[in-house]
Amino acid sequence: MAQINENEIWCTNAFNNEISIINPNSKVIEDRIELECPEDNIYDCGLDKILVFGDYVFINNWDQNAILIYNKLNKSLIKKINTQFLPIDLMLFENSIYCISSDLNSKIGQLLLIDPVNLEISQSWDTEDAGGYTNKFLNINSELYLATSGIKKINFDNDQLVLTEKVGGFNTLYGSAVDKRFEQEKLYVTDALDFQQKGLVFKINTYSFEIEDTFKVGVIPSNLYFY
Repeated sequence: MAQINENEIWCTNAFNNEISIINPNSKVIEDRIELECPEDNIYDCGLDKILVFGDYVFINNWDQNAILIYNKLNKSLIKKINTQFLPIDLMLFENSIYCISSDLNSKIGQLLLIDPVNLEISQSWDTEDAGGYTNKFLNINSELYLATSGIKKINFDNDQLVLTEKVGGFNTLYGSAVDKRFEQEKLYVTDALDFQQKGLVFKINTYSFEIEDTFKVGVIPSNLYFY
């Protein structure tokens, strides 16, 4: 979900060809934006991550390997950016939009840099460490990281993509988030283990990247939120 204004939240639907527009005050779906897609396969209709920048709304379409760009004012689709692999996550970082795309059957993929003004892919980097659909960008201490099999810092050395692992050793990294409520940020990572037993959450120091605490939670822990 993404908040467009005080009266609109856009919500993607993984197996439905629509974006639900919710009024957060009345808690009612007041409008819908339908996506044209083959109706014979619901997986072709899936919409996932959503990001708002200026008047534009960027939305990942998993199974069409595309990023859809809408005008948030008139709710019209203005552009479709095709990607070589399935687009997993989006992040706005230093006034640019980054996308990680992955072949779910392997670890190959691409890191894409999208110009939010001309709405084009301005640069791309191939990687053999894209991981799976739980890939996620993280902003840790104002630097860009990627959660794959571990937490990896993103660097560009002579214009080449370098992913440096800062902490790893997880069985099945399934979720990650940064707690920015305090002066020293804390990183939390969930491990789903074998998807049958209770999973783990790790609290990690964002300077030393040492694990400060580990605790057991429910089965298949994924997203983390801080209040």
